[in-house]
Amino acid sequence: MTNELTWWQVLGSLGSFLSGIGLIAAAVSLLYLARQTKANERAALASVYQSIVALGDSINMMFINHPDLFKILFDETSEAGAIDVRKDESMNPRRFYAASKWLDYFELVLVLWPSIPVELRSPWRAYIKDHLAKSGYLRALVLGTNWYGDDLRQLASEAWNSRPTN
Repeated sequence: MTNELTWWQVLGSLGSFLSGIGLIAAAVSLLYLARQTKANERAALASVYQSIVALGDSINMMFINHPDLFKILFDETSEAGAIDVRKDESMNPRRFYAASKWLDYFELVLVLWPSIPVELRSPWRAYIKDHLAKSGYLRALVLGTNWYGDDLRQLASEAWNSRPTN
């Protein structure tokens, strides 16, 4: 009878040992999963910035190659309400498509907003709002069409309301 009890003890000890190894393996797996998750977060953030930088560089090159485009986007001879952007598409396609490209950039930033670190959101918001405040044409394109999301429309409205009046 004592022999049988010893075998049960051995089997019980072996089961406890294997259970302990299983717990260690589970803990190691969780640590590995946490590291992989962190690496995926960094990769997603890098991808977000790569998208923003690529389109930003494209816009910068557009303005470097055609500096007159920047000037005509900020020509304040007419207010946003007086601009018919759909008519302007055929009458002044360079201005129309330059503005559309820049607003698409702003929209990209706002779509990727949840992936942008919190401390960088305020400068981005100020950058977008400042350009919308200074350009009646950009505001007209945002507010006069249904092409842009609510976030950009809200910033355009805020920019309109916060612009200096003389």
